[in-house]
Amino acid sequence: MPILLPLVYLVSQPIVLNVHGTDIIRVIDNRAIRSLSRIVLTRINLLIVPTVYFKDLVLEHFPEMKPEIIYVSPSGGINRQLFKRTSLSQKVSSVLVLGFVSRFIEEKGWRIFLDALKRLANDNLSFKGVMVGKGPDENDMKEYIKALKLNEHIDLIGFVPQDELPNIYNDLDIYIFPTYREAESLGLTGLEAMSCGVPVIGSMIAGPATYIRDGYNGFTFPPKNSEALSNKIKAYAELSREERESFSTRAEQTAKNYDQQYVAKNLLERLKESLTNSLK
Repeated sequence: MPILLPLVYLVSQPIVLNVHGTDIIRVIDNRAIRSLSRIVLTRINLLIVPTVYFKDLVLEHFPEMKPEIIYVSPSGGINRQLFKRTSLSQKVSSVLVLGFVSRFIEEKGWRIFLDALKRLANDNLSFKGVMVGKGPDENDMKEYIKALKLNEHIDLIGFVPQDELPNIYNDLDIYIFPTYREAESLGLTGLEAMSCGVPVIGSMIAGPATYIRDGYNGFTFPPKNSEALSNKIKAYAELSREERESFSTRAEQTAKNYDQQYVAKNLLERLKESLTNSLK
């Protein structure tokens, strides 16, 4: 923002800013930067945000901004040619396969996920947890799995290249998204799973709350609440094959709105519109 401040006065061309999530939270939390941002944001031509949640957050803290210059574009969207369903119908087996794909940091909710799985184990539900990723908490996570005596229930896969992730998603019954990051801009992994026909159980927070509809394409639960998460998983386990198929179909339909070609086309049109309006 200190760099942008003189530019909004000196540059004659239209100015477009793209914010992602963490940057918005840091601006709001820093009084000095927030004051600079207020000057910049009221002089730009277009602000691109990843979800309606962040649009509302910007308008809440910068009410002098015009809502029409804030455009929601979901983080580039997802490649639906890559992330697609490979099975014709939702499987119903005796062992529920639960997926977690993330960087292993506390705020992504790995501990919430494991606490929920421990509750399922105590309730004698047959399940397998598949955890994909790397991160600074990896050793702590392994120790926690051991402490909870979940080793036989968990497959730790490590880092998986993006072009191999669809194979992971298609093996899942349901994807778990327990993040509690306020700056969770969109949550592309949840949409990737949905594009593969996998319903999502996710925290009601930030980006994920904008596309997960409880009882429609997945389930939602309060952030950090492992008991509520385990109850939602049990609710899904009790669904019939037909009900699971309906969830899968609606998950796929939700993901269509985030197709990267569709997202890019709409963003290009909005940029052209902004340019045209600025030259009038």
